[in-house]
Amino acid sequence: MVEHSPARDARILTLDRAGALSRTVWALGMGENLIGRDTASDFPGVKDLPLVTPGGHSINAETVLSLRPDIVLTDGSIGPSRVMKKLRATGVKVIDITAERTPETIGTLIEEVAAGIGLEQAAEQVTDQINEKLDGATASAKSRADGRGMMILYVRGTGVAMIAGPESGGRSVIQRLGGTDAGEKLGINGSFTPLTPEALIEAAPDTLIIMSSGLESVGGVDGLLEVPGVSQTPAGKNRSVLDVPDSELLSFGPNTPVVIDAMAEALYGD
Repeated sequence: MVEHSPARDARILTLDRAGALSRTVWALGMGENLIGRDTASDFPGVKDLPLVTPGGHSINAETVLSLRPDIVLTDGSIGPSRVMKKLRATGVKVIDITAERTPETIGTLIEEVAAGIGLEQAAEQVTDQINEKLDGATASAKSRADGRGMMILYVRGTGVAMIAGPESGGRSVIQRLGGTDAGEKLGINGSFTPLTPEALIEAAPDTLIIMSSGLESVGGVDGLLEVPGVSQTPAGKNRSVLDVPDSELLSFGPNTPVVIDAMAEALYGD
């Protein structure tokens, strides 16, 4: 695959909060061309590459330029934008990738990344393979599901708490797991909606799903139960909380089928 790519010798850097771009480059067979990584790119193939986002979601031009990239793929979630402008001015090929991420947009992600690195001919095959795995993971999860109501929360310490809405891809994840989105009855739309105790109690989720670092930021399950409203839900009363690594929950790249499988295993067992 790689030997036919016009970008076969290109030095590639991907920048996005979810790490989906690096995983897509890897899935397209160009992983060896990656020269650095963002914080969310933590899988074995890239974990030893230089980290260009030590602060989490920001970069500086000098750090990137020191790696001598030929191509930078970005969805705009890591900035600031002036850095991208400077990179373009130095001759680096900066390619903007659509930022929308749901399980249903994985094909678009692969298509755009493939076009950016000169592998258009590989996009369809890789997309078909991943969609087949995703369908299999979904079917397997649903076959074990118990129809519980679930809610995905984004939490950062005691000051930030939001409910993941349909545009975040959260509803699709819950449905693929065979559950029902407890937030749907609240009429929640968009990507994220501020969490209120009243809304949480009304939604009455049976299970709460949260990023691992978010759960850690509130002091684990015990700390989460101190968030107003949580202890009054079935999830809180039963301590039914599933934490998922930040780079895997809501990232929606080629590894999504594996993530769905792992979440289903944690929720339902064999």
